[in-house]
Amino acid sequence: MSDVPPEKPSRSEPPTSRWDRVDAGIYSVERSLVVGALLVMTLTYVLTVVWSNMTAKVNTVDKFLLKVLGHADAEQAPDAAVAMVTGWVTPLVVGVVTFGLVLLALRTRAHAGLEPGQPPPPPNWPRRLVVSLLVTVGLFVALFAIREIPSRFMGLAALAVMLGFTFYYRHLASGVASMAGAVVGAGCMAAYFVLKTVDTYAWKAGLGAALLMYIGFLGASMATRDERHIRVDAIRKSMKTSAYFLYEVVSLVVTVVFTAFLLAMSLHYLSEQIASGTRHIGSDLPLAIVVFPIVFAFVMMIVRFSVRAVRCVGKYRRGELPDHKLELV
Repeated sequence: MSDVPPEKPSRSEPPTSRWDRVDAGIYSVERSLVVGALLVMTLTYVLTVVWSNMTAKVNTVDKFLLKVLGHADAEQAPDAAVAMVTGWVTPLVVGVVTFGLVLLALRTRAHAGLEPGQPPPPPNWPRRLVVSLLVTVGLFVALFAIREIPSRFMGLAALAVMLGFTFYYRHLASGVASMAGAVVGAGCMAAYFVLKTVDTYAWKAGLGAALLMYIGFLGASMATRDERHIRVDAIRKSMKTSAYFLYEVVSLVVTVVFTAFLLAMSLHYLSEQIASGTRHIGSDLPLAIVVFPIVFAFVMMIVRFSVRAVRCVGKYRRGELPDHKLELV
């Protein structure tokens, strides 16, 4: 008789299948679109703030400096003081602060990566001063460009820069699917800038609301694949046998049924918007385009939950043990 104890059921990862490869490609496209939408939202917000300050008679920095000089309100300040601050004090302060920050950044970069106790390399002051001056001049050129160039062209230029960085640093969007998602997303945004935007940034709020729909629902679909969706269940964690997978199947089936109900409602709403041709207030996009990610996300959730349920059935039949992951409870 052998003294070797019987093998325990193993904990194994789901097998890599054709669906896994397809799902990974879809996930890469989703990630590219979400990251791109976040970058566009951030970009438009920054451009709006800069443009509004550059076109204002007295901007935020001017008001701050007037208060430093003892004038509580810009409207009550003497015209000579306002002219002095807006004419040369504000540009001088912004330039000096930028120059100093770049110098500090270069010093920090020179000290980065040094081993403990390792002396830093001797500073190359001529190079640091030249780089700081060039960055400061570049900042002022960018500020005046944002003020003078219409918003649609600034948006197109920013898209070109972001897409160029994506192609240059391929690790930011590795794989054909990620690159395709980046190109499609940039193309859609370029078409929007050309066809729908005006010379000012009045379209920012409407575009941001539309992009939030894609960020929120595509992000929810991605969380389903990563198994990072919120699951409020303490019973699941306490189950240590293969019965865990049977319990998981039941909960996944309930989730799929509920998600299918939401999908039916969203499909009905989408069909109504397509038939009526309603446009989204603010962005002037067809409302069907804005709500499309809701339908797509629910479809992907149903498919991903269903695949997981089928795999849990297989694990239960093989007698595998659960490998509990960190969950939000």
